[in-house]
Order: sequence, then structure tokens, then C-alpha cells
Amino acid sequence: MTPITLRTFASLMVAVIAILVGSPDARAAWPDSYEGRVANLDALRWDLGYPGVGDNAAYVKKLYARACDLKSSNGCNASSWQGDLDKAAAYFRAKCPKDPQACVVMGWSKSRDNWGNLSAASMDPKGGYGYFKKACDKAYAAGCTGMGEMHMAGIGAKQDWRAARKYVAEGCAAKDYYGCYLLGNLYEKGRGV
Repeated sequence: MTPITLRTFASLMVAVIAILVGSPDARAAWPDSYEGRVANLDALRWDLGYPGVGDNAAYVKKLYARACDLKSSNGCNASSWQGDLDKAAAYFRAKCPKDPQACVVMGWSKSRDNWGNLSAASMDPKGGYGYFKKACDKAYAAGCTGMGEMHMAGIGAKQDWRAARKYVAEGCAAKDYYGCYLLGNLYEKGRGV
């Protein structure tokens, strides 16, 4: 019998915590273990997904280069869409649902304005929620976080604090740190219970 590694044990503990703090269904997201995809999500968030983050093209380019160095083919192709959510959606559209990170980008493209903010006036907020759900159903933490954020705002989904907490807590427990940020916002507003 092979001994369990510390990393595997830590991943199992994060999953158990996620279930105990409010993710009762069996599809709880797991921490992403592929460093290239983790680095690419970070780059994508800075480039397209964080609301109100200023344009720093040189920094974002470095983040994509790091993702590429870590063997993310998506990170290596970022020059074709950097700074443009519509171009990113065109690149990622065919990759979803097989690639849950692509589903997250599609969720952003349907639910956010040009500054990265959730917007009821965006292209198709309900469709964006559906893309986040596809990613979350594949246990991809950023998809769960996206669903929770939409429940928080009441855009593309019914405003539901319990659902918001459940999904952002699931994302946070699986090491999607934007989920942790949103969970903190819920607690700060007294909506974390």
C-alpha cells in the first residue's frame, strides 16, 4: 500500500471542510492540482474577470507567460485575446464543457460588462449562470464561485444569500481565493449564515 502524500491529505481535508461548512451535495469542488491551469486562471481573472481592476497589460502578459511556462496551452495562446472578453469567448467557446475553465470564461462573457462587473444589461446573464454551473458540476471551483457571485448580486440567478454562501464557500474551500474574498464580503454584510 502506498503511503498518502501530504498534498493528497490536505486536498482531502479541504473537501471534508467544504462539505461540513455548507456544501452538502456530492459534487464539492476540489482544489486544482494542475499548476498551469491554476496560473492561467489567475491570469484570466486579472485580465478579464476581476471587477474594477485597472488595465495593466504588462503585468497580465507576465501572468500568461507564467501559465505558459507551466504548460498551460491556453496561457500560451493568450496573445490572441488578452484584454478582450469577446475574443476570449470566441477562443474558449468550443472548449466548454470539456474544459471547465473555458466554461468560466464563457460565463464571464455572458454576465459581465467591459469592466469585469456583473451586469443585468450584459449579453445573457442567465446563460452565464449556466456556464458557471457546467464548470461547478465538473467540480471546478471557479465555476462554483461564479454561481455564488451571481446569487449574491441577483443577476442571472435569484438573489439568494444561502445559495451564494454555499457556492462561494465551495469555491473558497477548493482554493479559489476569489471565492474566499466573496465569502468574506458575505460575512461582512451579515449574510454569511
